[in-house]
Amino acid sequence: MKESKGMLMVKSNKRKEKKQKNPCNCGVGKRLRTIRIENGHTVRYIAGILNLEEDSYRRIEYGINSLSADKANILHRK
Repeated sequence: MKESKGMLMVKSNKRKEKKQKNPCNCGVGKRLRTIRIENGHTVRYIAGILNLEEDSYRRIEYGINSLSADKANILHRK
């Protein structure tokens, strides 16, 4: 802690924390990746269908983020 002009300054310890993988999301992501590869699609193609950035879709496949019901419905229809 620093003191500056009579005010106590607290150093912020904000670092990007890595999100933990959720076991349920990992299972869904693993199945999505398997199906995507079996059908010969790229991450870019699937992300485009879902209107997501590639990194966002990768996080779903890695199990960090979950797949919403509306996005799952879009994939099901495709």
